[in-house]
Amino acid sequence: MIQDVGGAMEQARTALAERIAEHRAGAGNPRALVGEMRRSVLLVLSLIHI
Repeated sequence: MIQDVGGAMEQARTALAERIAEHRAGAGNPRALVGEMRRSVLLVLSLIHI
């Protein structure tokens, strides 16, 4: 279970980092960045309740 959580966190971190990099480069969709941030927050909140 712990490894599964770590994998999910790594995927969320990677996706969020990619959206931030796209935004800084002037590319990408700002809504995609907000969506990744929202997913990351929800993931953290779900882990707190484990």
